Amino acid sequence: MRLIVLHSKSKAVGHGKRMWEGADEDRDEFILRAVRNRRRISAEALRVRKYIDEVLDEEPGVCLCVCVCVCVCVCVTHVAANYGHNRAS
Repeated sequence: MRLIVLHSKSKAVGHGKRMWEGADEDRDEFILRAVRNRRRISAEALRVRKYIDEVLDEEPGVCLCVCVCVCVCVCVTHVAANYGHNRAS
């Protein structure tokens, strides 16, 4: 059995809601960033698929298990500012 662990960073657009609901230029920028990020996700998936194909070519009949973990990184300063955790007591 071959275990493949894929740790992938979230490709969410930062401040996406504000950009989407903002001016036309902001919405256009959001769309451009989102499309660029989707391309990155597709490229990453293609690399994983290529690796899986190589493993299957080298070891026909091998049992493969692919585990995917997506890491969502949050800007701590942004969260603190929005939820009041940085206010002086």
